[in-house]
Amino acid sequence: MSRLVLLLAILGVPAQAGTPDLPERVREAEGCLRAGQQTKALEILAEVVQANPDALDAHELYQDVMRAAGKDGEILETYRGRFQAAPEDVSSRYLLARLLEGPRALTELRAVVTAEPGFARGWVAYARALRRAGKAKQAEAAARKATELEPGLATAHETLGWAVEHEGRLEEAEASYRRALELDDQRLTVRYKLAHLLARTGRGGEAMSQIAEAQRISPKEPRVLVNRGLVLGVLKRPKEAAEAFAEAARSAPDDPLLQVLLADSYAEVGEWELALAAASRALSLDPKLAAAHAARAYVALRQGNTEAAAASYREAARLDPKNARHAYFLGRVHEKGNDLKQAERQYRTALAKDPDNVTYMLALGGVLVRRGQGKQALTIYKGAAKAAPDDEDVWIRYGHTAADEGKPEDAAKAFERALILEPDNPATLLSLGIVYEVGLRDREKAIETYRAYLAAGGKDTRVKRWLAALEAKK
Repeated sequence: MSRLVLLLAILGVPAQAGTPDLPERVREAEGCLRAGQQTKALEILAEVVQANPDALDAHELYQDVMRAAGKDGEILETYRGRFQAAPEDVSSRYLLARLLEGPRALTELRAVVTAEPGFARGWVAYARALRRAGKAKQAEAAARKATELEPGLATAHETLGWAVEHEGRLEEAEASYRRALELDDQRLTVRYKLAHLLARTGRGGEAMSQIAEAQRISPKEPRVLVNRGLVLGVLKRPKEAAEAFAEAARSAPDDPLLQVLLADSYAEVGEWELALAAASRALSLDPKLAAAHAARAYVALRQGNTEAAAASYREAARLDPKNARHAYFLGRVHEKGNDLKQAERQYRTALAKDPDNVTYMLALGGVLVRRGQGKQALTIYKGAAKAAPDDEDVWIRYGHTAADEGKPEDAAKAFERALILEPDNPATLLSLGIVYEVGLRDREKAIETYRAYLAAGGKDTRVKRWLAALEAKK
């Protein structure tokens, strides 16, 4: 089945001009896909697109299945030839453009929507390319344009949800996904996105209900199990996640990406031998798969073998140099080995590739503090606070570093902001009380904060003495 499990998007296909049995033939192909009969599905789709050159939905599905089968080069040449035969045809340009990657895809899709501004599918593809390029605002605008042009196009609403979710507007994203399902309740990709969003927002029961409905719709579809495992992972149920991935792997034993997921999930529950076996299986299926090297590195890191972990992360970074995660984890390996200079270098590399990632910011700030570079760490934490103003941990780290750098006003503001996010946190109240007493010499606020600390259940016995001493000065 190759990469079908993780990459294939099964699309709904309405009737279009061409042979009378077009919808039936496409449904037959979809049935083959759900049964794991990829080769048979490709045979059917090849016949369908040959007989129906104007059936865009059928062409899209054919392209997706070919790419899922690892035949990227073959399908690209097919549609490049189609475009070269009719360069003035917008649909030919569109079908070629949706197979491209990076700046070339953006250029060609921009040309499509410029030439045919009323072409909703073109705006959907353009939005997806913009989203992949990290241009979330522009992606949202393009997806919204598609929904305005064709309000009944489920993929437009799905793509709009994907764009606004990336911007952190989860309620809007959820509304878009639900609208897409109203238009096409068989669309599994939307159920998966909605399930992940529900899991992230603490609605585990609803998330699993979406997965169960997907499984009811397509009981033999391995991707259902894959997404079940992913959602269970978000819900912090790693043992059940590993079971779901293992079941999916039995249906698609030759999918290296699935073996990677299996390796990671086994590592989360401490099944080191099984995790290593899955990572090794992934590498045997695809020795150039960076994610497989990263999976093996993660197992080594969790086992404390920093030398092996570093070697595997370096190989992953070499094979996939644009992926910031490999540099970040290599930084973690160096930090665990107390090589702080190399850790800082790797965290900076990760941030250069993903400048808005708060996890990378906090990692870099932490290692800068350890290296005695508190002023630089403060600059990093300021950036983190701007990127994630509702992250309590960011403000706490900012507060401690500001206090250490002799900036009590900034420290107090940071701890106060953290307490807005999590009121009555004893540790934060203690830190703020100390800043008020020692840094700002504000006796009244120190007394108030120490009292709040004790009321919140703080256990540090020194606080009662400090409070008594401050109260005695009245």
